Amino acid sequence: MPLKSLLAKIAVRKAIGVYVSDKEVVISKVVATSLGPVEVTSLRESYTADQLGNVLNRLLTPLQSRWKRFPLNVAVGLSGQRVFYSTRPVKSTNAEASPEMLLHEVLQSASISVDDMALDVVKSKPDKRPVASIVSCRRKYLSGLLTAFGTAGVNPFRAEPAPIALLRVAALRNRNPRKAKTVLRMFLRADQGLAVLSVGNVPFVWRYFSLPVGNEATAILSVTRTLQTLSKPCGHESPIDIIIVHGRPDLRETIESEQLQDGLGIATTWMEGPALDESTVAFGLALGCLTEGTESFDLARSLRPRRSLWELFPWGEVALQTALIICMGLFLANRSGHLDKAYSVVSQSIGEHVWLHSLDEQDLEKEKKDLQAKVDAVRKFLSTRIVWTAYARDIPGRMPKQTTINGIEGLCDLEVSGKKKDGGIKQKKSFVLRLSSPMTKEGKMPKEIDDFMNSLREHPLLKRDFPTVELREVVRFQPFVNSPPTASFTVICMPKADKPAPKSEAEAPH
Repeated sequence: MPLKSLLAKIAVRKAIGVYVSDKEVVISKVVATSLGPVEVTSLRESYTADQLGNVLNRLLTPLQSRWKRFPLNVAVGLSGQRVFYSTRPVKSTNAEASPEMLLHEVLQSASISVDDMALDVVKSKPDKRPVASIVSCRRKYLSGLLTAFGTAGVNPFRAEPAPIALLRVAALRNRNPRKAKTVLRMFLRADQGLAVLSVGNVPFVWRYFSLPVGNEATAILSVTRTLQTLSKPCGHESPIDIIIVHGRPDLRETIESEQLQDGLGIATTWMEGPALDESTVAFGLALGCLTEGTESFDLARSLRPRRSLWELFPWGEVALQTALIICMGLFLANRSGHLDKAYSVVSQSIGEHVWLHSLDEQDLEKEKKDLQAKVDAVRKFLSTRIVWTAYARDIPGRMPKQTTINGIEGLCDLEVSGKKKDGGIKQKKSFVLRLSSPMTKEGKMPKEIDDFMNSLREHPLLKRDFPTVELREVVRFQPFVNSPPTASFTVICMPKADKPAPKSEAEAPH
């Protein structure tokens, strides 16, 4: 889209997502526009363990801002296979428990030292039930990763698991159905898949699974049963509302087949994307820096150095507010200039009329009232008058052939204020047509008269001024014995009759 590309060039809010897999570094630079997020850069490069810092430095340096004091937000993604994730209901006994205690309670293993783990906990209520989502990874692995970013001069804004970033992109591109709360999303690629069970876009549990060639349906069915079993210890017992499969267009017929649908027993739909792809994960990481607040997972919360006040200060918002104030000031200054110019013109015009200085303010006010009364009288006359010439031009064209007009009489009194209870003397209005038309050989009125009466009732001028149209005084006239008879009739058009006012209790008969 040309407009979207233009907005991307002038966007202020920008972020970078860096997904570090076991073999590659994938980077996505995203900007926020009024039409939605736009990816402006996508990079990827292989690396070895001892070259990670150099690779990050080479890829991130060109993407950084020229102003080093205004660094971009950089989110780091960790492979879902390198982190531990679980969701547990929050009980009253452990509501104030530390993250270490919650992790120890979930692992229930004496061989794992919690002190060697970097962890983060986010509490939420996705289904009106408080739950605590716990994510952790090896502290040694994460420290080495952050050291490599430090070599590139980057202090990551957030470090989170890749499945959460992938779920974020899927929720943005394909929203959950309106009535579906519990959704199982599966992201597929050639040989592997990722299943994420979420409630209101909050993940409860996920599992990676393999996709053997020819047995993809069995693998999907198996992982669905596994997540249904694991969801109960996580504090979620509601059934899955819908299964959404992303990626692998070649498996669409298999996924939508009746055999798999019957085996799952859950409504299943297929979406083209996003698939299980590293570039999509990097895009989701950058998207999280633009759309989510601080209440998101951050494994590096306790490992990275504190951000300076200069980095925490919302420079972008300050720039936006300053621009708005400047624009408002320019608009008000322009408006003030126009008003001053108009005021000077009026002052100059008043100065040219010297006689105005000799008049008293009361005299001017009195003259203003007199002029206003005259204007009101003219307006009242124009609003109540009837343009008879419009009737004289239009009605003859509606008359049947051989019908003649014997007379036209129009009456419209001027409204005059009086002392009656209704506030004035009632206005008399009427419009009378006296016509004559030859009768048929059988001595009947021609049928065209009925059409003429109907056309009068639909006449726009009559509907406005005289909506009541009636046929009166039909007289047969034959001047000689052998002459054709003629019918003389009168059409009376009257205004709509006013409803009589209800009688008061004092005037009502007893």
